[in-house]
Amino acid sequence: MIKTLQKSVSWWVVALLTTTTGVQAIVEATSGAPLTFTLKKFIDDPALIAFLGSINLAFSFLVAPFASWKSDRIWTRFGRRKPFLIAGWSLLVLALIACPLAPQLWMLVGAVIVWQFATDFGYGAVWSPLLYEVVPPHQRGRAVVIKRLMSISALVFFNYVLLSQFDAIHSIRLPLWGLLTLTGEQVIYFTAAALVALAVINIAFNVREIEPPGHSPRESFRLVAFFREVFGSRQWIMIYLLLFCSVSLTAGLGQLAPLLITEQFGYTKKLLGQMQTLQLLINVFVALPIAGLIVDRFDRFRVFQAGLFLTTIHSLVFWIWVKFGTPGGIPAPAVIIAFGLAHAIVDTIAALAIEPYFYDLTPPNKMGTMNSGFLIVSNVLKMCLMTGVGLWVKCYSALFAPAGKFEYLSGYLFIFLVGLGGVAISVFFARERKAGRIVSYGVAP
Repeated sequence: MIKTLQKSVSWWVVALLTTTTGVQAIVEATSGAPLTFTLKKFIDDPALIAFLGSINLAFSFLVAPFASWKSDRIWTRFGRRKPFLIAGWSLLVLALIACPLAPQLWMLVGAVIVWQFATDFGYGAVWSPLLYEVVPPHQRGRAVVIKRLMSISALVFFNYVLLSQFDAIHSIRLPLWGLLTLTGEQVIYFTAAALVALAVINIAFNVREIEPPGHSPRESFRLVAFFREVFGSRQWIMIYLLLFCSVSLTAGLGQLAPLLITEQFGYTKKLLGQMQTLQLLINVFVALPIAGLIVDRFDRFRVFQAGLFLTTIHSLVFWIWVKFGTPGGIPAPAVIIAFGLAHAIVDTIAALAIEPYFYDLTPPNKMGTMNSGFLIVSNVLKMCLMTGVGLWVKCYSALFAPAGKFEYLSGYLFIFLVGLGGVAISVFFARERKAGRIVSYGVAP
């Protein structure tokens, strides 16, 4: 039995628990290309497809923060986080099964809405607080490494086993049933649903929540009180400032990155896929082992701060290298791969160091409250940065690029400026921490 609030846990327990993260990675991947192809059966409008695929953003604001906040303020005989996950993901199983079977668009849209609601209610709201209540502070860094390994392994399985056979037809002869025919599309969704069901069973029967000391009393939701609780503490504000640093670490070109490689540099989609695969392998065999060695042995914030500085400089160096040091402004594939791998290693180690540190700063009985603000702030920041890099490229191109051309490479200047802001805030955070005005409640004796 896996229990919360223990002084230490075995790594087998961590591995078993983080399989849930791997399942979520497959659910998230299914909401990408497979859902797009499913929507294409009914509509061709790319704007509408993009809108329907991004419904989760609404629930990230409306559902997950409330459920996360509420999970600090209830207690049942099943625990306080488990009921949300079990209820949400049980609903998710039904939504995943319904998507490839939907005969009309409105039914598919309804299934997608339920899917996104269930994901945020059952996973986004409570998973991180539950995980870090099981894993004690001194093991959290390595636990994050294992969690990342689970996600990467799940994505490899998804890309090479599931996604590749979307258009396939499978015929299976079953006793007392006859010939059962399944499309590759149905196999993807049904496999995701089966994995979610197994994860629910695992959490329901193998995890036991222990009521923490100082547990918040049952409290009704009031909007003003909610925002006062989530944003009214100086400690919370400092955590959200650090969250900006974390988002600036992972800021990138987003959907413009493939266009940089294929349109501006003129390389093939095949080469793009090879580079992404190589980066994935480097993460597994280089970045994760290094992170596993250092994240629980060194100051997590300092590891993150060093990574943030390096990744900020990386964006500027890459822009200068390509713009002024490469004939025709088109770097060789080896150069792109080298810069990409260096960035991936630093970025991965820094990101794995900072994730558990957020919970080191959080009182154990307030993890859900912090996660509420975390979800709101992180989604706002990501939306602003995604929009910002697109506007930057558009304006820069209008000023400096030939007519009708887009200078996607200029997005790295935007990323560099965002990184500078993150570095400045991290310096301020470090000063406040040194002065004792930031407390590591999660690791305090």
